[in-house]
Amino acid sequence: MNYIYDIFLNFNTELYDFFDWNSNDNMIHIKKIPIYRVSTKVLNDMRLRQIKIEKNRLEEIENKTELFSRLKNTSLKYAALFTDTEDVLALTFDRQGNSVQRSKLLIDEDIEVLECSSRYKLVNIRYTSKKALHINDLETRRQRNVDQIIFKELSKLYKSKNYETLEYLYYELFNQKERNINIVYSKLKKCIKKYNKQMTTFLDLISQNN
Repeated sequence: MNYIYDIFLNFNTELYDFFDWNSNDNMIHIKKIPIYRVSTKVLNDMRLRQIKIEKNRLEEIENKTELFSRLKNTSLKYAALFTDTEDVLALTFDRQGNSVQRSKLLIDEDIEVLECSSRYKLVNIRYTSKKALHINDLETRRQRNVDQIIFKELSKLYKSKNYETLEYLYYELFNQKERNINIVYSKLKKCIKKYNKQMTTFLDLISQNN
């Protein structure tokens, strides 16, 4: 079995590129972790879908991922890296073999792994492909968080019947008046992404004044 040593991983149910990692994420320092070279099709399935690997493979990686820790014998129960020599993906699994969390690598560590990955023998990973994962490559994690915050603020204004503020925001964005508050609220929600920056600035001003 091949191993990779001394890398950082950031496991989440959703896959984030290294530039999308947050400082408050639970990043872990890996001492060593198994790595398998697989086909591009297999790696794409692992990235885009939940999978279930066979029992023999699960037993093969059991407790083989060690962490840098003050505690002795600290390990991840079921974890491994997978690469097609063009990309690298880390996965954790539950005791039934279902993929649970995933992680990319830091860019410099990713490059180092890929440089040596062609030396590994191609392995046939037997697995069952399950449901597709929700993936949005066009939007960063921060952008999605901002969108959610704006949505909550608009909802708060609507529920508190602060219609004047919503109408004013509507007028500032669309340069037209609208007295039907349901139309105002509905259109503002639909246009969060398009007017993200303007809405954020406006709602910040409203928050400061309050």
